[in-house]
Amino acid sequence: MSMIRRSIQQSSLSVLVVICLAALTSTSVFASGGTSPVLATDVIGSPDAAVNGKLAVGSSTVGSKSLTVSGVIDFVGAGTVHNYFSQGGGNNMQINTNVDEGNAVGDASKSQWKLVLGSSLDQFSIRRSPAGGTYDEDALFWIEGSTGNVGMATVDTGNAAPIPLTLQGKLHVQTDEVTAVYALTTATSGATYAVSGQANSNSGRGVYGVASATGGATYGVFGQANSINGTAVYGVASATSGTTYGVSGRANSTSGRGVYGIASATSGPTYGVYGLTLSPLGTGVYGIATATDGSGIGVYGQADSTSGTGLFGFAAATSGSTYGVQARSDSPTGYGIAGVANATTGANYGVYGITHSTSGYGVYYSGGLAGTGTKSAIVDTKDYGWRLLYAVESPQNWFEDFGEATLSGGEAVVAIDPIFGQTVNLDDRYHVFLTPGGEGCTLYVAGRSSTSFTVRANEGSSCEIAFDYRIVAPRLDYESLRLEPAQDPAEVEASLSQPD
Repeated sequence: MSMIRRSIQQSSLSVLVVICLAALTSTSVFASGGTSPVLATDVIGSPDAAVNGKLAVGSSTVGSKSLTVSGVIDFVGAGTVHNYFSQGGGNNMQINTNVDEGNAVGDASKSQWKLVLGSSLDQFSIRRSPAGGTYDEDALFWIEGSTGNVGMATVDTGNAAPIPLTLQGKLHVQTDEVTAVYALTTATSGATYAVSGQANSNSGRGVYGVASATGGATYGVFGQANSINGTAVYGVASATSGTTYGVSGRANSTSGRGVYGIASATSGPTYGVYGLTLSPLGTGVYGIATATDGSGIGVYGQADSTSGTGLFGFAAATSGSTYGVQARSDSPTGYGIAGVANATTGANYGVYGITHSTSGYGVYYSGGLAGTGTKSAIVDTKDYGWRLLYAVESPQNWFEDFGEATLSGGEAVVAIDPIFGQTVNLDDRYHVFLTPGGEGCTLYVAGRSSTSFTVRANEGSSCEIAFDYRIVAPRLDYESLRLEPAQDPAEVEASLSQPD
């Protein structure tokens, strides 16, 4: 006992703790050596342990640390449940919890959590194996120290197999579930953003989405805002030069959407997709369909409201050649703008244009204008309301002018309006129709030139009456057009197929 007391007085605290632990074991032997006693004992079985301010468990060699463990530290719970520290592959440390190595397959009450510190990939990860006795690993949270990337995933693997997750960004999310990343702003008012992205690079993307599936109704970027002032998807590319994108979306599926926006509020000036540019050469919303065949649509808008607008363009500048909506087609059989009103009844409009200027054009076209319906003007009458007046059609392209002249000595040379003369081809045969303004004289056209025509009376110089005339001439550069073949309207409508 005196030797034990000297040992307690001369040795460190760690030795005291070890002596206490040794006293609880099945065997103990004291021996003297030098000025400090040395304790040898059996710990969990028969391995050696030597106490000299250090302790080794599971090995006959004392380590350089205060506590050296070779193997697993196992905290045995009720039944066969284990919670233990272990050394995994790549010299990492693992903390495993709630592991029942004896449970049967399909036992939903057991699962495994594992904390892994360090490996050949310099990782920190928290993993979970699902319940049911099959110890596959799902990497739930993962930090890769060599890159500083953070990953979250649910990826099934075989037991002890490497997790098939390659971190490709500072935040990498991978899952086989429906939603990889879900963002929600629950505020019902204010300028809220479910997702807000910003890129300062000259070739950056504020938000970039890719739906690479080759089938199904996929979305490169899908945004939804329920607030009356909310923004479903909002992207800012703040660089002042370069081909930047506030929001860029891409879908490779045959029925995918590069960018798809929904404003589901049933009131208020909401926008499914809203684009704004401050550059004098900028584009608020730009859509491109690069496929060289099929019914591609650069920009598609749909409104289900009884007073909604499928596509609305607004040019707010009060001067300059601005365009509310501008469309362009480079195909030899393409449509700059194609409008379809599918309803079979009612006063609907395939394309509707309006201007409030007295010198403006509700619809302005360059080139031909063709249609299967009527061409009419809407005229307000004093006693009968608004009425339609229909255009007169002709098998050839004619321009006409009207006027009044008077015979002098039985003859009149009528000068053709020079402005009208430059819109028609007066070197070709043109027509003049005469209406006498009195009795006793029969009139005829005695001669035609490119600047005038001559009118005479059969009764000679005694006829000096007024007359009306109508001149009809072929339109300049369109002289050869006559009953040209047209495309079947049913084929034209079929070419304007609507997306689902």
